[in-house]
Amino acid sequence: MTGDKSMNQSTIQTLALAIHSKRNVSFTYDGHYRECSPHALGHKGGKVNMLVFQFSGATSSGPITSDGPGNWKCMDVAKIQGLELIEGDWHTWENHSQPSTCIDTMIAEVAY
Repeated sequence: MTGDKSMNQSTIQTLALAIHSKRNVSFTYDGHYRECSPHALGHKGGKVNMLVFQFSGATSSGPITSDGPGNWKCMDVAKIQGLELIEGDWHTWENHSQPSTCIDTMIAEVAY
């Protein structure tokens, strides 16, 4: 269990860095490869969640085909595998400041 906790802490630190520096990340989540621009990281219901704008890869509903308001995803950080910082344009959408139910207590959030 200690390994899981330190891995989770490393993941949290990498995601916080990506958020503060507006860097993209790639990872596998629920068996699907994803490329995302993380916007917020925090606690909700005993879990650490992140709010991302997914711009490439796949979801349980199929492949991401274009940027759009439906590309926002709330993800449980514990389910992330193979997290990497990647290069490229950072993505967002005009509804980025809409209220979200993904996070109650913030760890890191993008500054616009």
